[in-house]
Amino acid sequence: FQQELEREIARIARSGSMCALLYLDLDQFKYVNDTLGHAAGDRLLVECAQLLRKHLREGDLLARFGGDEFTVLLFDVNPDAARHVAEYIRMLFENFRFVDSGKTFNVTVSIGVSILDDAIDTAELALSQADLACNIAKSQGRNTLHLFNPKDRQKDGMAEDMGWATRVRDAFENDRFKLAFQPIVSVADGVVQAYEVLLRMTMDDGDIILPGGFMPAAERFGLMNNVDRWTVNRAMHKLAELHQTDPAVRFAINLSGLALEDAELLDLIHGVLQDTGLDPSRLTFEITESAAISNLTAATRFIHKLKDMGCEFALDDFGTGFSSFAYLKHLPVDKLKIDGSFVKGMAEARVDQAMVQSMNEIAHALDKKTIAEFVESEAILKLLRSYDVDYAQGHYLGKPREAIDLPNPNADNVIPLNH
Repeated sequence: FQQELEREIARIARSGSMCALLYLDLDQFKYVNDTLGHAAGDRLLVECAQLLRKHLREGDLLARFGGDEFTVLLFDVNPDAARHVAEYIRMLFENFRFVDSGKTFNVTVSIGVSILDDAIDTAELALSQADLACNIAKSQGRNTLHLFNPKDRQKDGMAEDMGWATRVRDAFENDRFKLAFQPIVSVADGVVQAYEVLLRMTMDDGDIILPGGFMPAAERFGLMNNVDRWTVNRAMHKLAELHQTDPAVRFAINLSGLALEDAELLDLIHGVLQDTGLDPSRLTFEITESAAISNLTAATRFIHKLKDMGCEFALDDFGTGFSSFAYLKHLPVDKLKIDGSFVKGMAEARVDQAMVQSMNEIAHALDKKTIAEFVESEAILKLLRSYDVDYAQGHYLGKPREAIDLPNPNADNVIPLNH
């Protein structure tokens, strides 16, 4: 969708024509998803997509943009026509009823509208305006629409986010991203089982920015697929390079939720495996539990394709969706990373101890390995060992570093642990 949007913006710059971008957010999706389950949520998304396709013009472009968000590109329309179409769509959803097991649910939509003219020079700007307009529509009570106005920037932190989006694009163009690596060790004996690959961005002044500083803007302005692809490509080639010295090294690579529906990323992974001869079993890809649950069908499909290539898969931040673990029976992951919010307080909080112990037992009952994050002390490590947690990572065991110190060929790659 973004590629088509970029082409349309280029065409508008040449021809002086005008189009519109609609950003749709389903108002009741989370309630349906949480109340009826993810299968019903997936069916609701399908029915909404069918409703939109049925009433849009044949030439207009519809795409699912996020968990419960759609974008529509209306070609050759002026602001009045765009507003009319948006209002028509709003009314369609206001009259739409979703039926499941004999129960009927009202589903409305909030719509942001951005007019594309020769003042819009990037897809990121168009999406940011439509997204902001949608947020304003939701803040006005939902089931409404809002046409972007330049004064809207005063109502949101968009200017700051756009600055970060510009820095992210600059980092791609000037090779200012870099990787860092944190060891994941066996709780039983301290053997380094793998390294988690972490992303960093370097500023003009040399400051290093962690993902929390730039990822929200990258997600908001449609840059996350590029971030995922860069990280995967660079990490896989780095691992292939390390395998020339030590073929036992493993990497765990984080992916965003948007990666689940990125076919180009799967092609990239397959291509690098072919080109480098890299052993796919030395690669684990990670995605957060919340991202997997919110798009369970796509997550299952994506994980199966990676496992067909021979790679492994881990569910990150496990436990944040503690309300139900039923989905785990169907999600083909190999490892579960217990969320650090439970781990870091274990030494003082019995509730956290009970939660970690329970999650570890559930994972092992499903034949999945466990990894505890945020291990910051010997006391926490001893508790994890007593629970038979498989692996751990955290500053107590090793901080993220830009270089990986491979062991002497005649020595074991072991971090000394106090038993």
